[in-house]
Amino acid sequence: MEFRSAQGTMRLSVPRTDWPALEMAARLPDPALARDVAQSLLAQPLAPFQSRFAGLVLHGMQLDSGAAPFEITARNRRIGLQAIDEAMAGQIQALLASSVRSDASHLLGLRVACRIRLTRKTYGASELGSVRAGDVLLTGVPAGASASLHCHLSFGMGVSMETTAQLDIDSHEATLDGAPQPGSEPIPEHDLPAGAEIGAIGKLSIPVAFEIDSARVRLDDLAAFGPGSVITLDMPVREALVRLVCHDQVVGTGRLIVIGEQLGVRIERMGLSQAAEAPPQDLP
Repeated sequence: MEFRSAQGTMRLSVPRTDWPALEMAARLPDPALARDVAQSLLAQPLAPFQSRFAGLVLHGMQLDSGAAPFEITARNRRIGLQAIDEAMAGQIQALLASSVRSDASHLLGLRVACRIRLTRKTYGASELGSVRAGDVLLTGVPAGASASLHCHLSFGMGVSMETTAQLDIDSHEATLDGAPQPGSEPIPEHDLPAGAEIGAIGKLSIPVAFEIDSARVRLDDLAAFGPGSVITLDMPVREALVRLVCHDQVVGTGRLIVIGEQLGVRIERMGLSQAAEAPPQDLP
């Protein structure tokens, strides 16, 4: 179908199965009658565009089995773009640009989650697989009264803003070391050195991050954060639920406790132990 307006011309296509009435109109022997019937059928779908494309009309139509070079789906209907002139393309580009709000102040009050990584430690696969509810994992983090906890903060999900901070496990506040920056995890190297032995799966070392979600901050506050900025936590770190995270997957939860001069996590739930306790199944 070829559409014309004061701004230019474009040719669109739609599947016949989606528009059987249009196919019947296109098969009429009189081209003028076919165009008028199709224009009536398209009056309602085209109505929202009449104010944006002056004089928009269906100029002609024909049956064609060729695939469109570009296709979109709108309201469960496929629409193909066969051709468009520069004037019409420029008008559509201007309309799209004007529809985007340049004032984003209404977003500044949105709150984003803050994920706090208390520490990260590596455990053997067999050791981690044997952990059950009630067991304690030592983190290696000092628990002295004067020792502040140096932690890693991530704001948002997916593409995040990250920084480090100092906090006390009995405090409701964390003091930032610097302004949050776009996060980027380093890509690990997996090259095998010449002559190196390949280890057994049971001897794998698994990195475990101890994380909590204990704060939500406004976007405008996040943009203003810098060295020395303080964020208020929902609860003291000692009272928060600690997640054990392996490669972005939560494998257990627990609570912080003090064991001698270091912090530990008393396990409340452990997903790996459930898998370890499952009876083996014979393969067919």
